Amino acid sequence: MPGNTTIAEIAGLFGKPELSHALFYAFEVGLRLRLGSDQDWHYQIDRIPRFLHSIDRARAIIRAVFAPTDPVALISQYGGPAWGNAERKGIAALKAAGFDVGVLKPAGDVIQDDHDDGTYRRWYLTPPLPAHEVDKLTWCAVSGEIDVKPQASAFKIYLVDPDRKVIAHVYDDRGMDVVALEPDTLRPLYRQFQGWLLDYDRSRMDAVFASGNVLPVTPKTTD
Repeated sequence: MPGNTTIAEIAGLFGKPELSHALFYAFEVGLRLRLGSDQDWHYQIDRIPRFLHSIDRARAIIRAVFAPTDPVALISQYGGPAWGNAERKGIAALKAAGFDVGVLKPAGDVIQDDHDDGTYRRWYLTPPLPAHEVDKLTWCAVSGEIDVKPQASAFKIYLVDPDRKVIAHVYDDRGMDVVALEPDTLRPLYRQFQGWLLDYDRSRMDAVFASGNVLPVTPKTTD
């Protein structure tokens, strides 16, 4: 993928103006997977076992999604008039995780229509990343809501295979979305990770992948 590729061009491959936070609710074909334990650790102090459980699941899913290809990463940050300090903190967190921030290339800004203060999302694109580099980004994505360092909570990280048209997004330690354009692309994952599918959205996933029927997207803004 050329280094001067823009977020508009990549999103256009998926028929979208940009990539939303809750990808599952923006695509007709998608999986929403639970990374957290069956135990409710979200409001407990056991952050280390919670983190390890979540990152182990995230790494297993990401490897299944992209093997044997190397995905590119799209990294975004919400910004505004004083956004620079947050960006510096995010970059510092990626560096602390051992990620080579020198590979980040600007991919464009997108004005956020639902804000009236000049807020936008600034996007960065990486070249194809080997698994050990993807692991560093996964760490930063999972740690975003937990007191585990380093954490790049200011960044949202998307892994993309432009050829197969697949996107994976770990939104925090609770879960992740994997979306595509065709059910057959994700049907093996639907079968492999049955036990990790989020029950709240299972009926929609069953309808798409078990029967082959694609349901119309229902807009939703929460996780």
